[in-house]
Amino acid sequence: MVNVLFVASEAVPFIKTGGLADVMGALPKALAARGMDVRLVIPKYSLIDKDKEQSMQLVTTGIVNLSWRQLYYGVDKVDAGGVKVYFIDNEWYFKRDRLYGYDDDDERFAYFCRAVLTMLPKIGFKPDIIHCNDWHTGLMGVFLREDFCHDDFYKDIKVIYTIHNLKYQGIYPPTIMRDIIGLPQELFDNGSLECDGCVNYMKSGMVYADYITTVSQTYAREITYPYYGERLDGY
Repeated sequence: MVNVLFVASEAVPFIKTGGLADVMGALPKALAARGMDVRLVIPKYSLIDKDKEQSMQLVTTGIVNLSWRQLYYGVDKVDAGGVKVYFIDNEWYFKRDRLYGYDDDDERFAYFCRAVLTMLPKIGFKPDIIHCNDWHTGLMGVFLREDFCHDDFYKDIKVIYTIHNLKYQGIYPPTIMRDIIGLPQELFDNGSLECDGCVNYMKSGMVYADYITTVSQTYAREITYPYYGERLDGY
């Protein structure tokens, strides 16, 4: 049996702004039907339907380290079509009027990535594969390889990174290396997290992935050309 953890910023039937949510609602169920142990984790937004929220059960709580910060996280769970779905709970980051478009999105989704990795031993689930999606999860592989892998629990976990929309990349100033990401500056200087002088979450996700996929073979070809490549075509 293969253990797979899908990590995304949205998923139907819980919360949706675009096609990413549709994929996260369908693909985990399809793999679970093939006999895999598939889990999914998304943020616990206040915009999630209250009826669905009432069916959630609290699994665990704890503290997430994010650079110099020590932050609360909670984990709720529901079963949906053979897939265990987890929700990362922190009202400071996710109790808002919309999912994206805030000045602190860099911090919000860096926190989300670290919270997901932090929760895994607490919920007793070690994935063989963490399947990340779009820029919101771009730091997952970074934190896994550069920090969490020092703990034996996290060794041998592979990362798949799927590009749904290359236009949105999570581009932020280099000052977040110390203030938010909390990892050595050399990871920016050597180009692992850097693109055009900024920290780029999308590129970071690709650099640290074992395997990169897109939503179609056509899109995979298109983004290797400048017109569709959004300045990452060369990479």
